[in-house]
Amino acid sequence: MQFVKKTSHLTILNDRLLKFEKNHPYLKLLASFPIQIHMKIQITFIVIAILIFNSSFQCNKCVDIPDALIDNSRQWLPFKGKTQLTFINSNGLAKVFKLIVVDTVKTETSCTNKPYKYESIRGRLVLDTLDKDFIAFAIHPPNNLCIQCMTDRSNEVNGCNILTKPVFNGTAINLTNFRLRSSIYQEVILLKSSLANPIMDSVVVAKNFGIVGFKYNGESYMIQ
Repeated sequence: MQFVKKTSHLTILNDRLLKFEKNHPYLKLLASFPIQIHMKIQITFIVIAILIFNSSFQCNKCVDIPDALIDNSRQWLPFKGKTQLTFINSNGLAKVFKLIVVDTVKTETSCTNKPYKYESIRGRLVLDTLDKDFIAFAIHPPNNLCIQCMTDRSNEVNGCNILTKPVFNGTAINLTNFRLRSSIYQEVILLKSSLANPIMDSVVVAKNFGIVGFKYNGESYMIQ
């Protein structure tokens, strides 16, 4: 009678690990450490794995979302309820431009089913009849003022965070006691294109008044 030697799963696994160690010097080096150091390294790897798992879990954690409201920066775009603005050009002639404004507070629901409010102001001052040239504006909570000037679908003046640290493709200059026609504005931001011959050269935004002037197609316009 022949006896067949049974090989346990543990023995097979151990043989495979030995073969794996032979092909991976790092594991052979790890195995050569004293048992205390070996255990500490294993524990360290386990702790790191747990931390990575917890951090990835926390990134997807469902939490309440606080209200996102605009602070007093809304004073730079006081256009709510208006549908047009009248400007005087370089020749002293009045011209009416269409104004589109969306000034709302929306109620959304977070993943915890708790409602939160999101306030925004956005719109544009339309400069031509085809609606291809316009000055777009927006404020995102709490005070991110953005101005974008489009001419025939070309972005000539574009900037955000204008009230704090402008991210701008031109220049943003803060001015005080700025005069336009017979009016003096205490706080003004002048946004100027960096292009050599822009269709939209510059825009003037005044606190408590909004867009009070701009230079477009070689002509200056000032609010009436």
